[in-house]
Amino acid sequence: MHPDVIVTWAGAAGVTACLVYIHRRRTRSFLESRMMLLLYGLAALLWVRGWFWLDGDPRLRTLTLVPAALLPLAATLFVEGLLRRHGPLALKLLVAIGSVVMVVTAVVSKPGSQLAFRSLQGYLVLTLLLLFWLLLRRDRGDLAAAENALVDAMTVATAVAIMVALTDFRLRPSWLDLRLGGIGGLLVVYASVAAGRRRPTVRSAVVGTAWTLAKAATVAAAVIVLWGDWSVSFAVPAFFVCLALVLLLAVVDKLRTMARDEETDSFRHWLLTADTRSLDTLVDSLERLKLAENHLVLRAADLRDYSVDGLVGNLAAGPPVRTLAELRREHASPEAAEQLVDLLESHGMSHLTLLSRQPPVLFLVALPDVAPAQDWLGDLAIVRKIAESLPAETANG
Repeated sequence: MHPDVIVTWAGAAGVTACLVYIHRRRTRSFLESRMMLLLYGLAALLWVRGWFWLDGDPRLRTLTLVPAALLPLAATLFVEGLLRRHGPLALKLLVAIGSVVMVVTAVVSKPGSQLAFRSLQGYLVLTLLLLFWLLLRRDRGDLAAAENALVDAMTVATAVAIMVALTDFRLRPSWLDLRLGGIGGLLVVYASVAAGRRRPTVRSAVVGTAWTLAKAATVAAAVIVLWGDWSVSFAVPAFFVCLALVLLLAVVDKLRTMARDEETDSFRHWLLTADTRSLDTLVDSLERLKLAENHLVLRAADLRDYSVDGLVGNLAAGPPVRTLAELRREHASPEAAEQLVDLLESHGMSHLTLLSRQPPVLFLVALPDVAPAQDWLGDLAIVRKIAESLPAETANG
């Protein structure tokens, strides 16, 4: 497969992964809705363009012109969302009229028409440069610090994306026989997912960029050594192919991390929607708590085979959440610990906490005893604290 296709489809895969992530979210912001228009256009363009370079069918070349013609419109809407204000009227008219003209030109032109190709080339470069200038010249006082950080990241990504996108239009040095538009798409996606989580600094951006380039260079060097071809014609494409793949993996890794963080944040969503009018309503709300998919709530009637006072005393005096592994090692109150161990093992649970002392109410959960589960102990402790703040008479003994 030609390096052009690998780079382009790596970009298409990264853009598609970001689209899938946004689609799977429970809620979607206004900016994300506008970003999706841009991502749809980029994904369609990169997938079809890669197939055209692989197949060579002139009709596919014409097909790539349609999403390319709509990209400036989608990009303008996205930039307006970033800045939270409308762009200049002249720019909006240029994009609105230009998009219609370019789409019509792409549809009615003959396959492989140089006129349609060159017209679209000029239109894309002009509008992207205008949008870059709009981002660069914005009034920073209109946006919060976190918003400015995101816009800064997108401005840099846009500048680099414009330069690499020019290679798709054969505007590149003679030694670079490679089209790098896919890397531009990856940079836009990476900037949006990386800067959206925390405010970056110049130092972190420089270090992150250097680290990405170093990883790509290391992989490319290994490929060159294994292939045994040290020529520039092989080394340069090898580096950019490796850079595209490293960026793709970085984007996917960022999206997986964000998805995992949102799974953790599901506790916040539960906390905001839980019914905390009484202990009974809180217990009913536990059915919707994701980390408690396998749980039991035991009351006095369920504990008649145990020394209830000993169990409650042990749980009240110890840490907010007790684990099966911890109880097996406990020596301070071995008899109560043995009963708690038996209680957990007989119900197939691994963690428990005390929701109410009088009447006694225990909350048992089955969680894996691995590092990520330790993060959930704090969530269970919060559940216990909320339960303890509720009036005791609301408990149904």
